[in-house]
Amino acid sequence: MVRKKHARQVEELFKKHLHLVQDTVNSMIEVIRLYSGGNYNRAREQAYNVHLKEADADTVRRNLIETMYAGSFMPMVREDLTKYLSKQDKIADHAESVCDFLITQRPKILPDLCSELVKTAEGSIKTLNHLQMALNSFFTDFSSINKHIKNVNSVEEETDSLEWHLTEKIYRSDDLILEEKIHLNALVNLISLIPDTVENAADMLDSMAVKKKI
Repeated sequence: MVRKKHARQVEELFKKHLHLVQDTVNSMIEVIRLYSGGNYNRAREQAYNVHLKEADADTVRRNLIETMYAGSFMPMVREDLTKYLSKQDKIADHAESVCDFLITQRPKILPDLCSELVKTAEGSIKTLNHLQMALNSFFTDFSSINKHIKNVNSVEEETDSLEWHLTEKIYRSDDLILEEKIHLNALVNLISLIPDTVENAADMLDSMAVKKKI
């Protein structure tokens, strides 16, 4: 009974942490929208909210680690869960880095690139939504975890395609000098780290699920 209660606490903390990560990424997308639309001051305010949400996710992460190590998980299981948690937390770190880049470095974003930049960023939350379903399945229903992880991989590939086309459009632009192109593409690369990290987290979850089945 005690062991089940502890496992349930860990499950709820994992879900809470991922929810905060999703909130952080959603807020990051809003920062990109505001900045791209020329609303720098509002973007700066929203970027501060991203920082606060990332800090909240960090607090839950630390509580979760303490809870796991205070319970009855086998050392190997604790190690796997801790590594996965670190990867899940890294997603929020990347979202915060995107906002820091925008607000402190202020790259030039042409109006005809705004919608594609936002669309590329939105791919991050789509992959996260599928990761959330995979995480739920990991704790409750193994029969569907494979499907959700495949969906993460599929959406990540779509986002890669968007990133590739956006990068091509940036470097083909006649309205940006080379330095501005390199600067803006650095932002695109930062954004692309998010779906990449989500995919890595999903792969780790898949590996843990295989071990759990065995």
